[in-house]
Amino acid sequence: MFYTLFGGFGHNIEIEDERIPLLVWLQGGPGASSQFGAFTEIGPVQINKTGVGNREKAWNNQGHMLFIDSPLNVGFSYYGDRKGDAQVSSATEATDHLVNFMDNFYATWPALKKSPLYITGESFGGHYVPSLARKIYENDTFREKHGVELKGVAIGDGWTDPLNQVNYYDSYLSSVGVVDHKFRDVLTWFQTNAIINMYEQKFKNATAYFDFITNNDTTPDAYFGGISMFNFRNYDGIDESFVKFLNDNKAEFGATV
Repeated sequence: MFYTLFGGFGHNIEIEDERIPLLVWLQGGPGASSQFGAFTEIGPVQINKTGVGNREKAWNNQGHMLFIDSPLNVGFSYYGDRKGDAQVSSATEATDHLVNFMDNFYATWPALKKSPLYITGESFGGHYVPSLARKIYENDTFREKHGVELKGVAIGDGWTDPLNQVNYYDSYLSSVGVVDHKFRDVLTWFQTNAIINMYEQKFKNATAYFDFITNNDTTPDAYFGGISMFNFRNYDGIDESFVKFLNDNKAEFGATV
């Protein structure tokens, strides 16, 4: 599995220090690379349309940061030939892979065993984060082997209750002025159909309706005035310049795919 590791500001990751936590970040999706979080949200290096620079309010001001591309076949993490016949099919399976990864990670970076462990994430991380925390908490063998102390979890905008969460995008986007009343009715139609298909267990159909609101490449520009629905203070949409940068510099990042 692929990961990026940033030491806490002013601290050496090869020196034991129980005062400095290790913050694990798991992106959502499902299927989103944690490098999105690393290079566009909370990591010390910021990559955008203007280039590469430092982020002043990075989380590594608080501790060491570990960004993991999970599940397998997401981002630069891979298994087999990546043709899709070995895709991870559940949060439980993804968690088993993460525990195996953490076992190898601590073997590679033994000094970090002394750092209090916090598991964090966003979006579908609302499934990954508690699943991994529980697996580690209940795995006496893992904790005794590495002496790791799980201190806490943190979930931002967690995707935990789709039936209820899908139902409020129309009112949310309308209340902050991103869409007008007419297009609010369009969003209501899409999210209602998404919910109906979830009840009928037609999850691919539900995803198609919901994706019109959240993941359709044309919706923000055509109906939201280019404003990011994930951050209505951002009038430039979602900047994914980091994707090209990482792909152009795979070797430097240690990626093999």
